[in-house]
Amino acid sequence: MLSDKEIKVCQVVSYSADSEYLRNLGLGLAGKGVSQLWVTLFDSGKEQPAWINEAKNVEYLCLGARSRYGFPLAALRLAKKLRQGKFNIVQTHLYEASLVGLLAGKLAGTHVKVLTRHHLDQALLIGKSLPIYIDKWEARTADHIVTLGGAVKEHLVNRESVPDEKITVVYQGFDFNRFSATEFERLEVRKEFGVGDGEFLIGTFGNFFPTKGHRFLLDAVSVLIEKYPNIRLFFVGGGGEESGVADHVSKTGLDSKVIFAGFRKDVAACMKACDLVVHPSLSEAFCQVLIETMSVGTPLISTDVGGAKEAIGNGVTGTLVPAADADSLERAIEEVLSDRARAEAMANAGQSFVRNTFTLERMIDRQYELYCQWLGIKI
Repeated sequence: MLSDKEIKVCQVVSYSADSEYLRNLGLGLAGKGVSQLWVTLFDSGKEQPAWINEAKNVEYLCLGARSRYGFPLAALRLAKKLRQGKFNIVQTHLYEASLVGLLAGKLAGTHVKVLTRHHLDQALLIGKSLPIYIDKWEARTADHIVTLGGAVKEHLVNRESVPDEKITVVYQGFDFNRFSATEFERLEVRKEFGVGDGEFLIGTFGNFFPTKGHRFLLDAVSVLIEKYPNIRLFFVGGGGEESGVADHVSKTGLDSKVIFAGFRKDVAACMKACDLVVHPSLSEAFCQVLIETMSVGTPLISTDVGGAKEAIGNGVTGTLVPAADADSLERAIEEVLSDRARAEAMANAGQSFVRNTFTLERMIDRQYELYCQWLGIKI
């Protein structure tokens, strides 16, 4: 048996360890006495995340890969670090970091190799053979797989033939004290973007990639705008497909109705500024946008993909519609516009549900229990 002082985990991510989820995971595990090394694969030009300075027994390393050609050298360098530091667990996050991290763990003979699978079926939707092969290699190579929702586990078992017993669902937890916004902040965001009191602001949050489904929201609103000319669209996010979304805005004649807000750090305030948030994605694992929207108390419509059902009770805490279906989305938005009181009641129910269900404490406790189980430690 190992003592709990001997739990040493290397967490491997692609670009940054500064997301809300990774920050919460790192600080929570540090609070349990877990020693950690956080490794980024690519050099993002940033220093180590500020939260690492708040934690005990947490170090940071950037492997400095500039492209995929640097992956073999990065894996060798990480394997050496794993051996030197006597890490007994390597846990990886996201596609490229998982490729390098699991390979390094294999080379180093690390006792437990864990794949955290954050995506669902994007590789299949893209249709390229290499990402599909790498997804399968990662699932085979890992000793254990953690998913943030049941839909991803179901996909892995049914579509990728991964053994059920290899996969554990650990729902993402949220620090709701950090993710909240005041009425003053709501009004400030609306004022910043020139949104009037009488305008109905529909927000969507996510980078501009084809699988995020922005075009279906635009198609739905292009029909509604004649009956509801007070609608404004608020797009928060960035990414490689922004120009394509802008082209579709022009195609639908909504240029004067769309606000491109770009990347924002005050996401909670932006969500609270909206009268409705629509998440029109075509594929999701377990989307934190849904939990964050519900946590601030804004009415929500989401496509019924991935783990959306695990967060939203249709007609109770929000509304679910089929993916890639602008007509259904149009009808759902009109229902909110025509019955604001019902939408607000569902939003209030959703806020209570997520704040009592997706807690940070539950996530950290479960992840720690798994480490102990995998290493044969009695709690």
